[in-house]
Amino acid sequence: MSNSCDQKNEKSSQGCSCVNKEDSYVIPEINRDDFEKFVNDDLFDPEAHMRVYTLTTVEIIDGKIHQTGSAPNFKGDVMTLSTCKHDMRKTLYKNHWKKDDVWIAGFAKSGLRKKGGFSDSILLYLGKVKQIYETFFEAWNEIEENIRSKKDGSKYSLGDLYKPRKNVNNHTKDHDDYKICTNHSHYDNGFKNDVSTGLIFVFDPDKTFVFGPKGKEIEDKKYFEERTGLEGYLTERKRIDRYGRKTKLGDFISGTQN
Repeated sequence: MSNSCDQKNEKSSQGCSCVNKEDSYVIPEINRDDFEKFVNDDLFDPEAHMRVYTLTTVEIIDGKIHQTGSAPNFKGDVMTLSTCKHDMRKTLYKNHWKKDDVWIAGFAKSGLRKKGGFSDSILLYLGKVKQIYETFFEAWNEIEENIRSKKDGSKYSLGDLYKPRKNVNNHTKDHDDYKICTNHSHYDNGFKNDVSTGLIFVFDPDKTFVFGPKGKEIEDKKYFEERTGLEGYLTERKRIDRYGRKTKLGDFISGTQN
C-alpha cells in the first residue's frame, strides 16, 4: 500500500482497496495427523465447555473445501474467530471463559456434504480457545506481528483483525477508530458490529485441529448436536451408545462404534 493510501486511511473512514483481494482460499491442515491420538487418549479436560456450530461460508471449489468468509480465519498458522458468531462469543465470554476451558467445533453445512459426495457429516475444525481480547486494539497490540499481518483487515479482503488508527485507546469499540479496506467482505455489512462486539478469540495452536481441503468425516454427528453437545459427552468421558455399549469419543470420530 502506498504512503498516500496510508495517509488517506488515517484520515478517512473510506480506507483503500485491499492489497490482497481474494474471494476464497483453501482451508489448510493444522495438526490433522495428531487428532486421532488426541481424542483417543482422553486429553480433553472433563470440565471443558464445548460449543458446536455450522459454518455457512465454506464451499467446494475445484474439489477442495474453501473458506469464502472472514471467520474463522485460518491464516498465520493460528486460528482466530472475531467477525462471526457474535452472540455465541458473547455467551462464551460471559458464562464460561473465566471458569472453564472453552472448545469450539465447526461443521460444514449439509449442502457441502452432498456437493462433495461425502457420506457423513464434515468436521472442519476443533479447537481450544487460548485467549479472548475484548477489543481489536488489544488484539492488534498483543498478537505477534507475523500472525496478525496475515489477518490484517486493512489489507486482506478476508482478514479478521482490524488495525487501530493512530492515537486511539485500548478500550475503543468505535468502528471509526479502525482501518478496513474498501473491498473487504465486511466493509458494507458487518464491520461496525464486529468492532462494537470485540471479543477476539485466539485458539491454542497446539490444541487446534483443522482438517484441510477434504475435512474430516464424522459418522455420527448427532452426538455433537444433542442439547448438551459434545460438552456433556466429554464430561461423562464414556456413555452408552445405541447398542448398549460403552464407548469413547474417538470411537465415534473414527466410526468404529458399529
